Amino acid sequence: RALVKRTLMDMKKDPEKTLKRFYALNFTGEELKSGGAKKFMERYGYHGPTAYNGTLFKYNEITLALEALHKTDLRSGLSKLDMPCLVIHGSSDNVCPVEAGRFLASHVKNAKFVEFDGAGHAPFITSPDRFASVLKAFVTNL
Repeated sequence: RALVKRTLMDMKKDPEKTLKRFYALNFTGEELKSGGAKKFMERYGYHGPTAYNGTLFKYNEITLALEALHKTDLRSGLSKLDMPCLVIHGSSDNVCPVEAGRFLASHVKNAKFVEFDGAGHAPFITSPDRFASVLKAFVTNL
């Protein structure tokens, strides 16, 4: 919650600097050197306001999403979920602690938890082959 609140306040002041810092948090130092992380940073880095479907996009949507994330707590409803669920989490995630992934998996019936050792917040970007393999094995065994 503290990270979300700080990012929300900083987003209103300086979106370019905030997004650059936030996106870097998604990766470990080693991952930032990888091609996947570099492509992500280039693609989603702040490039100033842009037009989308004729509307000027000023990152208000990101601010609204952060506000919703900060205000919403859905943990109490997790035990009501009864479905196959795969939770993949990087052990070195700086955005969402790995304990949150463990908590999620332990409170959803039929959930499986897979930890990617040394990975940050986006193992689907930095370890796409392993991620695809784990996902395929999970879906195959449903």
